[in-house]
This record gives sequence, structure tokens and C-alpha cells, in this order.
Amino acid sequence: MCLSTGYIIKQLTPAVNCHECMAHLIDTERLQDNVYSLIHLRDHGGLIPPSVGLIHIICEAERQLRNYMSIQSVNHRISPLHLKLAVQGTMNKCDVLDMADHASQTQTGIENHHDILIENIIALFHRSRIWFQFKSMSMSI
Repeated sequence: MCLSTGYIIKQLTPAVNCHECMAHLIDTERLQDNVYSLIHLRDHGGLIPPSVGLIHIICEAERQLRNYMSIQSVNHRISPLHLKLAVQGTMNKCDVLDMADHASQTQTGIENHHDILIENIIALFHRSRIWFQFKSMSMSI
């Protein structure tokens, strides 16, 4: 999951104009933890260490996607919106990215940077996961 979260960070970088939001996605302080052991093995200077909150979001999205696919054996398609709602439903609006202060400062209407960031993270995860699933299916043919 850590390697795929780094890919998501790279894809989000051009779209996110807020440096504070990007800082909540990257964790350079905890590089010695066991969570990042695969990054240490594969890193040749270009991998980005994700924050624990981002790893939590991606793991929950993967769990929800697998759960949906096991229930819907005939139709494996789930929209990014349904996946986002399922992930947010299980997280109970908790602040996994530790952005409470920044989210309150960027509140515009009913959305804030936290909600927009989670929506973009899940959409990118969904797109890359579906691509990987189709690639795996085509290689098996």
C-alpha cells in the first residue's frame, strides 16, 4: 500500500495548490518505522513516504472495494462516489489526515480542503485500482 500511496501523492501534486494540504499527505519524520520498510528497500531516491492518515484512507478504500466486489459477484464495478461514501461512512468523519484546523480555515459552503482532498485521493485510488484489475485480467487471457 505504501508504494501505491506514493503514486497517488505524485498524481495529486499538480492538482493540489495548497502546500499545507500536501504536507499532511507526506510524512518525512517517521521514515524509520516498519510501515516504511518496503519504501526503504525499493527507494533509489524518488519514492515519497506517505503519512499514516493517507495509508489509513487507502487501506480502508481497498477494504471497501474488496467487500463490494465479494458481494457483487456479477457486477464488479463501483463508482468513485460510492467508494468515497463507503470509506467516509466507516471513518465516521474522523480527521485521519490531522487537518482539523486547516479544514476549518478553508471552509467554503459545505466543503473544505479535507473533504476535497479525500475525494481526490479515493478517485485516484479507484482509477489506478481498476486499471490494475483490467491489466491483470488481460494478462491472464
